Amino acid sequence: MTKAEDAAARLWPALEALAAGLDPDEPTIPTVRVALEGGAVLEVFRAEPVEASMIAWRVRGFTNGSSVRLAVILGTTDGRAMVTERVDTEDDHAVVGGLVADVEPSRRSIDDLSAAIAEAVRARMSEGG
Repeated sequence: MTKAEDAAARLWPALEALAAGLDPDEPTIPTVRVALEGGAVLEVFRAEPVEASMIAWRVRGFTNGSSVRLAVILGTTDGRAMVTERVDTEDDHAVVGGLVADVEPSRRSIDDLSAAIAEAVRARMSEGG
């Protein structure tokens, strides 16, 4: 098994755990850091499976600490995983995409996650106005 195949094998159960929901008594939430071959890192905090003929997950996560991204993670026919970000054509942020090179489960405090989401929303609002 190659490193990319191993990363994909660890990624699917980690995304399933995110999709299972949050424990209301826990002060932190699980996240999954997905490192891509090009060096980008997507810290996923929300995942939902997509009905498709192949493995597919719609995810929401952070890049560069606070930029919120919506992406799709797909299984490939050779056992690897690929991330593709869907952005509108007017978005000038770097597109996140490529083969998954590594996967690392993590935790983030709910307060920290809320602050990062609020910061990302404020940044989007100031860009548009």
